[in-house]
Amino acid sequence: MTIGPAFAVLLGLMMGLFVLNRRSAVALMVADNAPEPTPLRAPVRLRLATQNVKAMYLQSTYREERMHGIADLIIEHEADIVCFQEVFIAKCRQILVDRLAEAGLGHHVYFRCGLVGSGLLFVSRYPIIETRFERYKNEGNPFAWHHGDYWAGKGMAAIRVVHPEGHLVVYGTHAHAAYKNRYERTRLRQMEQAAVFINTTAPEGVPVFVMGDINCEPHEDGYAALVDGAELTRMMTVESDIDHIFLRHADSHHAELIDTAQMAGIYCDGGVIYLHSDHFGFCSEVAIGK
Repeated sequence: MTIGPAFAVLLGLMMGLFVLNRRSAVALMVADNAPEPTPLRAPVRLRLATQNVKAMYLQSTYREERMHGIADLIIEHEADIVCFQEVFIAKCRQILVDRLAEAGLGHHVYFRCGLVGSGLLFVSRYPIIETRFERYKNEGNPFAWHHGDYWAGKGMAAIRVVHPEGHLVVYGTHAHAAYKNRYERTRLRQMEQAAVFINTTAPEGVPVFVMGDINCEPHEDGYAALVDGAELTRMMTVESDIDHIFLRHADSHHAELIDTAQMAGIYCDGGVIYLHSDHFGFCSEVAIGK
């Protein structure tokens, strides 16, 4: 049996894509010799936001207009730290970074992983001195091109920021999409891995938050695997389906949930109603004390 030239080229292309996709982000120190975590010296108030922006080729339109609209919402709600998901396009990331820098959120990091990147972008009002990333081992179906999650290099990311009163750690993720619950077991394994990653990397003595699009609703096993496994408390005053903000339990401090705003991304242009994304964003304000 012989392999035709066209098939050999196709096979070589597929193998090359698999190799490129397996490029995995590793734990990265943004600053050399990052200091030991510093507990909060005084109570602080913090606004944390999560937003899936749906910035991807082929599957989204009006991307630049929507990024400006999303930036307007983040500025309006005065968020301090934002975890964006699905910011796969560099120009879209740049719009968000530039607009939010003008509003005082001058620090950011994008987690590059896999063939098209993880889609995870953090923007912060406070300096980011350390980042970590662990790619999910269960990634879905590589041959489901119309789904694409396998090629996105998804995982759990973390940043450590320096607030004027001490250090904070924020984890962010975007789990495998549901696609009519074809990947429920994949998401469960991802959330189990995420809980282990949080438990083994979260520093003691500083506030630790977890947020993002986990593609799990509160009644699902994947949600319980993350929340129970990492000892998380939901920090939201409004209902949400798959986008969540959590606080990790710690004896060193406590946090009071002040309020949560749903960032309703709806606008009108020429009498036509548009959505900024297929997800509403959420911004929670918390008061953290000892």
